[in-house]
Amino acid sequence: MTESATEERATRLPRPAAPLSLRRRLALVLVGAAVGSVLVLGSFNYWAARTVLDDQVDQQLETLQNEQAKEIRSGLERLRGRVAASAADARVVAALADLGEARAALGAESDLVDAADVEALSDWYRDEVLGPLEAAEIDVGDVDDLLPTTDAGRAMQLRYTLGRPASGDDSAFAEVHDRYVGELTDLAELTDLGDLLLVDRAGNVVFSVAKSIDFGTNLLDGPYDDSGLADALNRQLPTVPTGDGVYVDFARYLPASGAPVLFIAAAVRADSEVVGSIAFQVDAAALTELTTAGQRWEEIGLGDSGETYVVGADGLLRSDSRLWLEDPDEYLRALEGTDASPRVGELIELFGSTVLLQPAETDAVRTALDGEVFSGSATNYLGRSTSTFASPVGVEGLDWVIVADIGAGETDDAIDSYLGTVLLLAAILVPIVWLCGLWLAHRLTRPVTPLLAAADSVASGDLETTAPDLGGDELGDLARRLNDLTNDLRSEEEALAAEEAATTEMLLAALPPRLVSQIRSGEQELDELVDRATVVSITTMGLMDELGGEAEVIELTSQISRRLELLAVETGVERGRSSADHHLFTAGLDSSDDGAAAAAAFVLGAKRLLAEVADEESVHVSFRAGLATGDLATGLVGSTQLSFGLWGEPPRRALALDAVASPGQVLLDPSVVEALGDGWSIEPIGDLVDLGGAPISAAELVGSPAGTTATS
Repeated sequence: MTESATEERATRLPRPAAPLSLRRRLALVLVGAAVGSVLVLGSFNYWAARTVLDDQVDQQLETLQNEQAKEIRSGLERLRGRVAASAADARVVAALADLGEARAALGAESDLVDAADVEALSDWYRDEVLGPLEAAEIDVGDVDDLLPTTDAGRAMQLRYTLGRPASGDDSAFAEVHDRYVGELTDLAELTDLGDLLLVDRAGNVVFSVAKSIDFGTNLLDGPYDDSGLADALNRQLPTVPTGDGVYVDFARYLPASGAPVLFIAAAVRADSEVVGSIAFQVDAAALTELTTAGQRWEEIGLGDSGETYVVGADGLLRSDSRLWLEDPDEYLRALEGTDASPRVGELIELFGSTVLLQPAETDAVRTALDGEVFSGSATNYLGRSTSTFASPVGVEGLDWVIVADIGAGETDDAIDSYLGTVLLLAAILVPIVWLCGLWLAHRLTRPVTPLLAAADSVASGDLETTAPDLGGDELGDLARRLNDLTNDLRSEEEALAAEEAATTEMLLAALPPRLVSQIRSGEQELDELVDRATVVSITTMGLMDELGGEAEVIELTSQISRRLELLAVETGVERGRSSADHHLFTAGLDSSDDGAAAAAAFVLGAKRLLAEVADEESVHVSFRAGLATGDLATGLVGSTQLSFGLWGEPPRRALALDAVASPGQVLLDPSVVEALGDGWSIEPIGDLVDLGGAPISAAELVGSPAGTTATS
């Protein structure tokens, strides 16, 4: 090619200013798409997880609340049945008739009590009944308003409540009382309720186990004629069918020291005639025992803040608050932040209970009192945000609702933890995706570099340039077209040079192809991911000896594998690989610790699981296991068939310990013992050798730390 032709071609093909390179643009597109996908997928997963968690909490609260309501209904019906059965007891019928007659005879006597008797009874009321209440600034009336209105009633309280007979009492009533007191006391203890009251047809309380200040009074015109018990005995019981009873909702009852009391009463009939009634007291503690499951909130799924409680139609609690039972000081501080009067806190401290004192007129309670079901987010009686389920209890005669709730903060803990995991994963993935995008963009655009170099050389007039073979794709076709163009241009230039042979002789030398070294090969080798983890090797033995058929062995080994995998999910352990009689698990991968505790808990649970399977299937299954902790590499291996591989010392040591363990034995290597630390039940083992005869240092895992329970 002549120098003038080269200069002319360079002038005709000027180089434009270079825009943003294709490699960078492709890298930005790939990285942007990947990061966007991660963010969209993470956001969707977070939303889905929150929805699922909220649904699970609602379902759990609904199930728990329904179970508690059912327990309350069945418990009250059971108690009412006991009271109704007691009302039909021949001993109760005879005792009520005889005591009523003795009370009537006692009332007919004159000069039963004198002024000294009345003064003694009045002084006792002032000191023992009114004194403690007045000290707490609780006004319940005058002594004269509380004393029995009849001399017979006063004589009965003098003898049995104060322990001193009245001056004119000849003990005629006492003879009848002493005849029945033992049987009636036994009956009260047998029904496992509180005080037992017998009320004659005239409304006189003729018997009481507790001999409180309602004993000897008249429920028609006495001090307690306005009580719920009086209303039930005088108005409701006459219409109740035989063999049934009525409930009297909780109310503060002065004879019970002002504590909340629920009564269950039934009419007592001789033949078809009503001769009186029987009533039993039920303390609020009995209902609290049901709603708190014996204060075992965590065991029934209520966590650290959840509770179930009963609210009456007046909007007051019928069972105690969980926070009051667990931390009274914290409860009183929380109460100060509500609209409740300061007097409420004082009375709660005085009576030692929130029943009939703590207002609970929340949206959930109001909805349930209207006969509807409430489910969702709410604010509880202490002003705290909760997930709540509420509905009527469904006990005839008691307008109660039962509420199950759990603190919103507690339900958010799990989803917040999941969000933290998603953000951490995104922080890890974004740099990786960025590097992968750069690598992929480089690999995809690598053929462009020699093609541009060849085109640049041709544009500069070097027609000896040959584009390399770039394959059968579009870039390869473009390289071939460029070579064809170069050849055509070179032919033209050679023709021109031949025509100018007279003036210039150009010797075209055939140069060898220009060697192009690879700037980047695109074949980057990734280091294997290494983490510190614990490997569990488990071997089961004896199934072939116990079961005759191959189908039975396959079915049972499949069952064992499934149950072991479920146990692994529960304890946070990963399945490595499994065969008919051998299983390999790992704990601690992608975790902040080495997984030794989780692995130990899992293998103890697996041991119990296999024992359960042996018992259920009536077979003898031997079990042995080995555990080892250390650096572990994992990944996919194989070219035609992929499988999960484990590399490192822990799998080898775990398999070796498993191989030499005795049936039922769990062997730990020193790294596991060190990782578990104190608290686990571990016994050293000496004189242990592997299958090749080399000594092995190991210890036996016997049990989990005191106070913990491995999942089974």
